[in-house]
Amino acid sequence: MNDDEKYMSVCLDSAESALKKGEMPFGCVIVKNGNVVVTAENEVARTEDVTQHAEIVAMREAQRLFGNDLSFCTIYCSYEPCAMCALMIRELRFGKVVFGQKSPIEGGYTKFKILQDEELHRETPNHFGPVPEVMGGVLADQAEKLWELRSELSKGIER
Repeated sequence: MNDDEKYMSVCLDSAESALKKGEMPFGCVIVKNGNVVVTAENEVARTEDVTQHAEIVAMREAQRLFGNDLSFCTIYCSYEPCAMCALMIRELRFGKVVFGQKSPIEGGYTKFKILQDEELHRETPNHFGPVPEVMGGVLADQAEKLWELRSELSKGIER
């Protein structure tokens, strides 16, 4: 198991924990210098706040700990970050983004291309960091299994 798979496994544990609490199975882990510094899970249903995606919960904590430049960190997401989360990832200047399952409907990488957009940094370098390294499909089969379990257990739960 390589490092990306190791950290994604921790991320998927958070996603599974969220699912057990009635949430969508979204988890997030932030790693700095080979150490997990933040773990988070989706909190949308429990808080009734649509901004409480696992990624945003994690990024708020990382920002509190390390400030507005997280270029030295890698963010691991069980599913491809949505457009809202992708913009925050770019604003916080993450150096690397790793996700499990792709999200061709909502994805900030595959659908909306925010995590690929060179122009964001070129036109507004004070607000958006350069395009991060992105690696998708890490342990995607395990993320997909959580999604299938969600379909069986939690019909009607919204992200």
